[in-house]
Amino acid sequence: MHVRGKLRLWLVLFSHALGGGRERRYLPITESDYPIKNKRYIAFENRVGWAFPGFVEPNQLTFLRIIICTILVFLASELSYLSLLVMTIIGGLSDFFDGILARAQGKKTKLGMMLDPLADKLLVFAVLYILTIRGDIQPTYIVCMALCEIHVLLIPMLSYGYQWNKGVEHRPRSDGKDRVQPVSFGRVKLHFYVYAVLLIIIGRMISLDMLVTLGGWFLIMGISAAVIALSQYLCRWIKNPY
Repeated sequence: MHVRGKLRLWLVLFSHALGGGRERRYLPITESDYPIKNKRYIAFENRVGWAFPGFVEPNQLTFLRIIICTILVFLASELSYLSLLVMTIIGGLSDFFDGILARAQGKKTKLGMMLDPLADKLLVFAVLYILTIRGDIQPTYIVCMALCEIHVLLIPMLSYGYQWNKGVEHRPRSDGKDRVQPVSFGRVKLHFYVYAVLLIIIGRMISLDMLVTLGGWFLIMGISAAVIALSQYLCRWIKNPY
């Protein structure tokens, strides 16, 4: 079998391994799914998204990001800053394209909605872990970032506790939107984290301390945005506790 044919067969099998057929897995796309609600941007996403072969699944790109995180952790002490930068960029591009592909080709799934933000966090924390053990950033930053992600466990625990205490069942949101919606500052903090990581890595590569210092400030701004995001999640839960 031709190499391209083998690759396509592997991707198709991998796609089915992620779960079922189209009717059962794919969810409708709404305007709230787009990071930029602009007709030109949506048209751009459609052009880029349909450039991908139909057998490529967004979740495959998300799993690629998780695999990259695993490699980064296992090779933390061996990777050069250039290798670290390349793998971080590849992981970032997978994050960019999995969302575009899901929206453009109508391949949004519940699995993808859960895995995508998880893979984003894993990538950021994997890179920051490497920078921490190399002494490029303070461990305190990692601790603060981890504490700001406590809503991932706290909100479901609060919801289940409320349902059990009140004897009620889970209900959909009154505005009809998905309850698993990122808050505004959640996206802001991620941008700051990414800029911080890139600045620190490039600064170490070219031995420019000014970029490393600037990356540290971006990291602080990201943590500040994370604190606000945590407050937003808690306020949203107070309004809709179950």
